[in-house]
Amino acid sequence: MKNTLLFLFFVVTATFTKSSDAQNFDWAYTTAKPSLTQAISIRKDQANNFYLASQRDSSVNHLSSEIEKRDDAQTLLWNKVFPGDVIISDLELSSTDHAVIIGYYMDSLEIDGTTIHSGIFSYSGFICEFDQAGTLLWLTDVNPVQDDFRPYDLYITQNGNMYITSEMNGAVNDFTSFHQLDAQGNIIKSEFNNNTEARTNTNIIADDDGNVYLSGTCGNFAVFDSIQANLNFSYQNFVMKYDSTFKALWFHSRNYITFDHNNSLQLNGNYVYWAFDDFTDNSDTVKIIKIDLNGNIDREIVGPIAQSFFPSIQFNMDPQGNSVMAFEIYSRLILFRYDPSFNITSQDTILTGAASFRNSSDIKCYDSTMYIAGLYYSDTMQIGAFTLINANQTANWPTDMFVCKWSQSAITSVSDLEKSESLVTIYPNPATDKISFNFDLKESEDYRVRIFDNLGKNLIETKATSKSIDVSSLSNGLYYIELIGGKQMVRNRFIKQ
Repeated sequence: MKNTLLFLFFVVTATFTKSSDAQNFDWAYTTAKPSLTQAISIRKDQANNFYLASQRDSSVNHLSSEIEKRDDAQTLLWNKVFPGDVIISDLELSSTDHAVIIGYYMDSLEIDGTTIHSGIFSYSGFICEFDQAGTLLWLTDVNPVQDDFRPYDLYITQNGNMYITSEMNGAVNDFTSFHQLDAQGNIIKSEFNNNTEARTNTNIIADDDGNVYLSGTCGNFAVFDSIQANLNFSYQNFVMKYDSTFKALWFHSRNYITFDHNNSLQLNGNYVYWAFDDFTDNSDTVKIIKIDLNGNIDREIVGPIAQSFFPSIQFNMDPQGNSVMAFEIYSRLILFRYDPSFNITSQDTILTGAASFRNSSDIKCYDSTMYIAGLYYSDTMQIGAFTLINANQTANWPTDMFVCKWSQSAITSVSDLEKSESLVTIYPNPATDKISFNFDLKESEDYRVRIFDNLGKNLIETKATSKSIDVSSLSNGLYYIELIGGKQMVRNRFIKQ
């Protein structure tokens, strides 16, 4: 979820104005791996490296999964391939930036010389942990029912407690559950929704007091602990709260007309935020509901697109309460960014050719960045200024995975601006038709130029071929120029007259 999805610029009045632009991507790349590559989870560590979990289909490995760690230049630091019939469901980072992975496997699973066996003829769950160097610390089989058991979602609290959701579709068991695990992945306690009406547990989050918040889909007669859903529609999105003993405290639901993992859940301060596709009034609407910890609905934020044809939804929020909603519709990936009061700060159609975004993708927000990973099937994909080429165009199912990073660009003080201005010289200033610039960028052989107005709106963005740019099309006024080379960036301002 996380990041300030805004663009801040210092203006001459010493105030700040917020804006955002779809072109504001640091980088984007395609993985060029075998067809049916699917992004599962992407996370950033404290050193600005990122971890990516994915699964793919190939002629060699029926279903194989992989995790990889890359630095901010997308250089591969290490990776782990899980061969065989293995599906990674989720990846999270611990407070020490260890990668914790859950998923399910058939028969046996071997990682770096450590092997576990399921002991059954269907899927069994697993959880494992890698340190920052990629060393396997432990690998644990997770299966409390000795039947088909598939972990789906993982959450790690600030104090290190781990929780997972699961689905069971075996010969004996056909229901959902969630569990608290110890530091080695062993189950401490469980809650089973032992009825077929509790269809999916999509998201799980928890606080440091052990309260658990769960979202998913269910049918008319679903029972959760002591709560009877008593619904009036075939399928429902739901959100609910359990206390630390796994006693159900409250429950909310909204209509939905198909069966899908399409809920997103966030916990921030004294509120839970639940995003989903709502069909309550017989028309599809993307919606966010803000709920206090006692289960009272504070407000409902209706998304800007009604009748949106069952969009697949991702919703994420940074610690400051800035958030982003992403959904795929009509082969386009749409982003709506909100401030903490849920005013829309930006709305962008940033991608084309996105496929099943919710089920084969992830979006994660941090204080100043946003990472997106997903699946696409078109020959090319445009992400900001980056054009991605699908390496699997000739395959029977020509899909590939994309990964991108969006960053806010901010000047947070007068001194920051003055420091940046000392690194680049603009002339003539004031300018009429053209400006030239000298700058101190060590990696300046290949650089980009951006020009913004005093509201932060991106007016010009280009790959520079010389140290000058035509500004004759700009109206008279104050502007900011940004020069980006490699990992460096310098800024200054100029007047057009």
